[in-house]
Amino acid sequence: MYLWCFLHLQLQHPALLIILSIFAAITHTLKVEGATARSSYQISWIAYGASFVLLTPSETMIVLIVAHAAEWFWHRSPWYIALFNLTAFGIIATVASLIWQLISGDSTPFTPISALAFLIAAAGFTVMNHLMVGLVIWLARGENLMRSGVFNLLTLMIDFISFGMGIASGLIWLVNPYAVIFILSPLYLIYTTLQVPSLQHQTRLEPKTGLYNTRFFSETLENELERADKFDRPLTVVMADVDLLRNINNNYGHLAGDTVLIGIANTLREFVRDYDIVARFGGEEYAILLPETTLEQALPLIEQLRQNVAAAQYEVSTSVTPLSVTMSFGVAQREAQGQSTEQILHNADLAVYRSKSTTRNRVCFYDNGEIKDYSQGEVPTIQPEELGEDHLPNKIPQLISVTKQQRATAFAAATTLPSQLNSMPQVAPPQTPVVTADAAAIVQEKQLGKQSKAEKDHTCTTVSKLNWAVIAYVSTMT
Repeated sequence: MYLWCFLHLQLQHPALLIILSIFAAITHTLKVEGATARSSYQISWIAYGASFVLLTPSETMIVLIVAHAAEWFWHRSPWYIALFNLTAFGIIATVASLIWQLISGDSTPFTPISALAFLIAAAGFTVMNHLMVGLVIWLARGENLMRSGVFNLLTLMIDFISFGMGIASGLIWLVNPYAVIFILSPLYLIYTTLQVPSLQHQTRLEPKTGLYNTRFFSETLENELERADKFDRPLTVVMADVDLLRNINNNYGHLAGDTVLIGIANTLREFVRDYDIVARFGGEEYAILLPETTLEQALPLIEQLRQNVAAAQYEVSTSVTPLSVTMSFGVAQREAQGQSTEQILHNADLAVYRSKSTTRNRVCFYDNGEIKDYSQGEVPTIQPEELGEDHLPNKIPQLISVTKQQRATAFAAATTLPSQLNSMPQVAPPQTPVVTADAAAIVQEKQLGKQSKAEKDHTCTTVSKLNWAVIAYVSTMT
């Protein structure tokens, strides 16, 4: 197609071609993030609309090539994506031109029939562009046109209006080229306005992981519950908790813990569908909203997600080997009409509490008042590396997470410690002359000052052992 245009290229408007090519290249690089993670808005559609009116089809292809080459060079997007976009725009522009010629015939651009032809061509250009993108997403990711969101009304209207502004600019140019400034002067305002959906999207996100925040999750859950009640549709909520994250923070540092949290967030985001909602509830807790999903459909998916999290590894600077973590999941579905967000979240919380209070790294679910186990995996042991035996934060998690046998041993040691201390042989105090209380205090201070370093270390070690014995004893009582 582009080769045919080059072979039949006739430069009827060289000055306009240069101006519109530069304008399209600049505006195409000013891409604005859309309301969703995979959408964007481009004011370069104004340049395409003007080219559609003022240039020949082959010259319009040149404008498209320059614009997409500039985008590829500036954003360094994958070559196959740039090639697809260029090919798609070329096909769409050709079809839109044929639609306009078929409807307008030999009419001039300023007749009512030509205005109708421009309107239909602009609508066709917009719809065909979104249709081609949606079909590629469907083939590549298995998401149909509804799930991919390519026919979002706001995105369609923005692209249609931008292309229409380009057509209006071209028509005004034909009458008075200097009057185009009144059309193009609001471009900065338009560009700023297009950033509003992106800013609104950012307010819904949790800054550390990029997942949705608790407020947006709660609002969406409430809306989805109302929709599910109205149409009697299924809905499932998943609560997930990272196992032993505190051990990672204590052994490898909080930056390592943040790396794990971000890595888990990426795993969750990549696993779910586009219309599912994944949020971070704070700390080490996550929540997933699965609309149009029954409990029976959700459980195999969450089990696969549990395995994906357990198989992932995270490189941190404070560990020689990559870290591995697991998660505990609690699943609950909408069970009755009028169920509140608090009730379904509470049911999922009960299930995840069951997962964490038993062996962790498992999937439990709430079903009609009962909490049941669905699956279970092994929990990796978080071992400190290269931190030394006297690193106290490493010992605290080990004492808290000891086995029953270890607790019994510690309990026996702690309970027999007083009798062992009492049975130690008593050392008679040295014979000292009778002195006053002040003099005795001075003598004692001097004697303590003469203690050797080994004696002081032995004293500190004895006190440390007593402290750990007390901690072990307290842990048996919890």
